[in-house]
Amino acid sequence: MPRESHSSNQAEAGAATSKPKLVFRYKTATAFHNAIKAKIANAAASSPHSIAELRRQFAYDRLLARVFISDPESWVLKGAAGLLARIPTRARHSMDVDLYFQGSVEAIVEGLVEAAEVDLGDYFTFDIELAHKIAGHNSGIQVKITAYIGDVMFVGFRVDTVIATNMTGTPESVPALCPINVDGLRTSVYRTYPVVDHIADKHAAMIATYGDGVPSTRYRDLVDLVLIAATQSINAKALHNALMSEYQHRNLCPPAEVTLPSPDWVDGYAAAARQAPNFAYPTAQAGLKIVKAMLDPILAGRTSGEWNPRTLEWV
Repeated sequence: MPRESHSSNQAEAGAATSKPKLVFRYKTATAFHNAIKAKIANAAASSPHSIAELRRQFAYDRLLARVFISDPESWVLKGAAGLLARIPTRARHSMDVDLYFQGSVEAIVEGLVEAAEVDLGDYFTFDIELAHKIAGHNSGIQVKITAYIGDVMFVGFRVDTVIATNMTGTPESVPALCPINVDGLRTSVYRTYPVVDHIADKHAAMIATYGDGVPSTRYRDLVDLVLIAATQSINAKALHNALMSEYQHRNLCPPAEVTLPSPDWVDGYAAAARQAPNFAYPTAQAGLKIVKAMLDPILAGRTSGEWNPRTLEWV
């Protein structure tokens, strides 16, 4: 396929001039699988994530490496998996992968299949099965992925891909989500959703109502906003633009301040916070205080300055 060939030629040319050749020493799929199991078990001893979670994260990377090597300009990593790639030791584990595809709904499966067929020499292959279409303000599809190493099933997971998005910034490069070190393993940086758009998406989902006006129960959105506030530097003008754009995109009135959508969020947030490793804000009151410090000034019209995640204030 021309697109794959072009990417491969570019990668090989760059490697020849700037990087030593990767040496992958595992001669069989079985040998590599055994090495992965040992490395993941060793990593889990000091990781906030379980063996099963690290195994899934490794499979995510094997697919995402192919996606961003085969056609990097068409894909953007979103959602919890994108946050996990940004902050691997502190973000909660994601049970699926969210992608934005710059193309048609009909081309999503074809694009994923084409990416999955890229041979990275790691013995991984992927079965891709259409699950259902995604409705709502962002249309797309969900597919079921079954990852194999050699003839052995490795893990299964879902990929939700949308073709409509309200991205206001430029996609940001984030290192690969690879929970173990494997010499010679070919991977790629990821193009991820801009952090300001990630914030806007999370807060808009919090304040939106569902069904017959039922408040959101996406308690993890507040947990993720706290984590972003505690780890990421943010430009005020870019965040203001992203928030206002996302509210308009979802037909929401910009709120005057950040509040809990309902009293249920006190217990719901506490449960979601327990799923985030090394999380320092276990109560809804503590989390809300941090997010209010970040977003209330922007909602009041602030468009200058930078958010300092160390001091949790605008400067």
